[in-house]
Amino acid sequence: MKNCFKLFLIIILFSSLFISCSDDPSSTGLGLLPGDDLVGMNVLDSDSTTINMTSSYFQDSLAVSGSDRILIGQTSTAKSYGLIKFYVIIPDSISTQVGKDSIVVRKCWVEINPNYLLGDNAQTFDFNIFKINQEWSAEDMDLTTFNSLSVDRGIDLSSNKSITDTLIKFQISSSLVNDWVLNGVDSLKGENHGVLFSPTNNTNRIIGFPALTSTASLTDFVVKIEIEKLGHYLDTLTASTTEDAHVVDYTVPNSTKNNLFLMGGAAYRSQMYFDLTTLPKNIVINKASLDVFIDSTESFIGSPSSDTVFAIILDDSTNHDINSYYDISYLFRSDKKYSGDITAFVQRWIDGLENQGLRLNISDEANSVNKIAIGGTKSTNYRPKLKIVYTKRQ
Repeated sequence: MKNCFKLFLIIILFSSLFISCSDDPSSTGLGLLPGDDLVGMNVLDSDSTTINMTSSYFQDSLAVSGSDRILIGQTSTAKSYGLIKFYVIIPDSISTQVGKDSIVVRKCWVEINPNYLLGDNAQTFDFNIFKINQEWSAEDMDLTTFNSLSVDRGIDLSSNKSITDTLIKFQISSSLVNDWVLNGVDSLKGENHGVLFSPTNNTNRIIGFPALTSTASLTDFVVKIEIEKLGHYLDTLTASTTEDAHVVDYTVPNSTKNNLFLMGGAAYRSQMYFDLTTLPKNIVINKASLDVFIDSTESFIGSPSSDTVFAIILDDSTNHDINSYYDISYLFRSDKKYSGDITAFVQRWIDGLENQGLRLNISDEANSVNKIAIGGTKSTNYRPKLKIVYTKRQ
């Protein structure tokens, strides 16, 4: 019984020690040095301490060839076009008949399950399908190359559209798709450079649907082709995406409140600099957190709503060059702010890395056209907040 009682006391003792350690608010980074080398704990808070800060926003290049989503439509802030090339899957049993010109396309229809929306569901959404007349590459596609692309905009190749919040269904010209089928057997028999999804002038929202790189494209973006061997049988082929991209023509964001902007599609990004020269040199950063606040009056946010912002160390704030050696920090959205831990960044600046500031961008900038206004360092009500908890070394 005595031994059991002693064992019980030992368990209680170790549990108390463990709980005490877990409740230590400055445990992050504190274990890097022996206790005798640390003296006290200090806080630098931009809410109560004057910190020189600068900020700006800028337009940057953006590769959308790896996007998981194709964006089509227009709003007051942007107009987005989709380019898609399809490959028709032709079984060997049919390819011989295609080569003999004894197969004709009766009907081709497309079914899309949207997975992104910017704008009001009650607003009009419509598009035309135009034939692209030349080869193109998603990797090389931007607004400049798009504007020089040869497209036959005289004929809308889509028909019988049914557009709801959850399903978009329409047919594509049989003669066009017949060329795709012929091309799949013999490139000299038919042309296939894909099609352009172009929003109509009365459209007032942007939708997104799964792109080639998304596994959902196999189920949420379906292309069916009904063929007939003359006088014999009907069959249905499928077509899959082999190349896709979207191009966004955007309105340059402008703030009347000294806000910054984070924007998808056009890759507007922001940068912030905090002057930390007042911090002692010989310190351990236990915790550094950054909060940036959303101004909903100058934002236009779709669904999904860009719930994460990437923070990356800048190597050159003038040219907006990031330091690819260091990891990304994540700022997560909660209500009307993004918050995240930048402890590692501040520690590196204290340890001698030149402080050129941080670059901020939304994590889904290639998959959305969300425009998010955040308070800059000159804003009155939405200034960013930096809080640093540090311990001095002896």
